Order: sequence, then C-alpha cells, then structure tokens
Amino acid sequence: VPTLPLLLERAVSASVPPNADQFAAALAELLREIPGPISTAVASVLARVTTLPAVAPTDIVAIPLGRRRAELPDWLLPRRTLGAFWVVRPLGAGGVSSVFVARRLEERHDSKAESFALKVPQFDPATARSLSEQEFMEMFRDEAGALLSLPHHENLARFVTFDMAARPKPILVMELIRGAGLERLIRSRSLTVERALSHLDGILAGLEAMHGAGVGHLDIKPSNVIVRDGDTPVLVDFGLSGRKLRPGCGTLDYCAPEVIGIAPEGYTPSPLSADVYAFSCLAFEVLTGGALFQGPDETSMLSHHLSHDGWPERLAALSQLPDLGDVALVLAACLRRDSRARPSVTEIRKALAQAGRKLTHATWPLGSKRVAPEPVSKRA
Repeated sequence: VPTLPLLLERAVSASVPPNADQFAAALAELLREIPGPISTAVASVLARVTTLPAVAPTDIVAIPLGRRRAELPDWLLPRRTLGAFWVVRPLGAGGVSSVFVARRLEERHDSKAESFALKVPQFDPATARSLSEQEFMEMFRDEAGALLSLPHHENLARFVTFDMAARPKPILVMELIRGAGLERLIRSRSLTVERALSHLDGILAGLEAMHGAGVGHLDIKPSNVIVRDGDTPVLVDFGLSGRKLRPGCGTLDYCAPEVIGIAPEGYTPSPLSADVYAFSCLAFEVLTGGALFQGPDETSMLSHHLSHDGWPERLAALSQLPDLGDVALVLAACLRRDSRARPSVTEIRKALAQAGRKLTHATWPLGSKRVAPEPVSKRA
C-alpha cells in the first residue's frame, strides 16, 4: 500500500492525484497504530487533503516588510508623502490605479494610529491607447466624486476624502478594511453553506447601496471582498468603479460579454448589469469552491463567456443535483448574454435568500462530487 506522504508527493510533483481507494488505504495504514480518539481527530482533518490545491496560491503568501518597502515607486521616495498622508507600504496595483496603506502625516510615527487605503491614478501605456492623460484624470475626478456620494454602509469600504490637488499625485482616501479575504477562505476550505450564503447576501447588500447611487463596482471577484471580524463581507478595491463601462474594467474570469465588447447594436450597457454577471461568477465560486469558467489562456476564457446564454456547462451540471436547482436558476438568470434580461441585485438578493432555504442541511462545497475545485496552477 503506498504511504500517504508518497501519494501526496506524487500529486504535487507529477500532478497525479490518488484515487479514493488508494487514499483510503493509505489513511487506514497511517491510523492503524494511533489510539482511537486521536485517530478520529486526525482522520477528520486529513479527509480534506484531497480537496486542497496541489500548488500553493502565491497571491496569499505574506510579503516580507523589507520587500514591501522596496516596492515603493520612485516618484514617492524619499519623503513617502501623498498630500496630507504618509505612506506605510504598497497594498496593491491593477486596472488604472495603485493603492497604498497610509497614515495621516502628523501620526506617521504612531503605529497604533488609524490606517487608510490611498488610491492613486496610474496612467500607463495601456490606458494611453484609449484615453489622453487629461481625459484619464477627468475620469478619475468624476469617479471619485461618484464614490464619495455613496452612503455609508457596513458592506462597503468607507470613503474619507478626495484631493485632486495632492502632490505628487491626486488621491482618493478610503477606509482600510482588516480581515481575511474571501478568496483565502475559499481556497483554505474554511466556509460552510450558511456562511457562504450570508457572505453573498452581504455582498449583494453592498452592491444595492452602490447601484442605488448609479455606481457600478466593475471588478467583483472574491479577492475584492474582505470579511471583517470573520463575519461581515466588505467590498473593497474600487479602482475600476464608476457610472459607465470603459476599457480595461473587470477581471477576465468574471467579465460580462458587454465588458469584452459584445452588446446589442445601439444599446449602451450599464455597469450595474455587468456587476450582476460578475456576482453570479463569484457566487458559484463561493458556493462550490471552484471557478465557474476555466481555461488555459485568454482566448479560451473569452470563448467560455461568449458561448452560453445563462447556462454554462458547470452551472448546468450543478442544477441537476438534488436541492440545487433553485440556486442554479438564480445564478443562470444573472448570466444572460443580453444584460437587459438580467435581474437587479435587489431581485437577486430576495431570490437567493429563498433558494437558500433548501440548503439548510447541505454541506460545503455544494455539488462537490460533480463540481471539483479548479486547480490553482491553471488560474490566471
């Protein structure tokens, strides 16, 4: 009988996962000489091994502080100031902006002082292909104004101020949310069906507040949701948010057809409907532990988004499982090719709450026998 370490090494080094019989036999051999109560505890933990990714996700590995400091851009050094704020470290970059963790300038030496997330516009060559720098800065100003008009909501990061005259670059200052990322909770297999549904309801509540003000998030995905205090999902990273679709918004795994450029002739798509499509992709991942769309490259992913009208293969498979048809139907409605046929987030919230009542005794991830998690090594 192959030992458990041998099976795991083979899975990691050669991408050959053990079958159920091999794993059961290796586990039984490992537990054979372990006392009963300890054996039971070890077995319950190791039972999760076959559901874990073979390759560690690099995007959730902590970055040493020294490396974080080294990644500050040249235009920010050596003073590390942006307007009235002192930059502690980079937080992330993407789309058309960079984000930094910062403290108020007068509190820069107080490690216990409140920290903020500073969004800074980033005019790069890719953006320059579709917008002039003046148009880009006007877009940033307009979107900052739209975001600052949003109501305070527990499921949205709070906006503090906007300073177009800040030097060396304009800044949008937001609340810094501390907590575990939803993506990390999915990959660490740390969810239950009850928590998954609760987190999805919170995300929809945040989107309700945004959409009520006519503003789309435009980059809905698990990594842009932070679960504050282990309980409240908070939408973050509003680097692409705004009142209209534009080049470069969204992340390919969650992109609606209109974001890619496919829309009915003569119709201007709404960013709110694009959020609905992205939410459905996110919800499938939160409920099943695996991505709705998989592909080895961008061309394949684009094809997946454009080759269905609400029922991509993995969602159709999920709908055939006991008690999961209603949930699948809600997600399918959000994935319609024509964005005008998709429901509002308020309608989705009500329908998902009703469909979730059938899942009281379900175990997470839903449909695990038919909808396996996507290997991390194939993710973009």
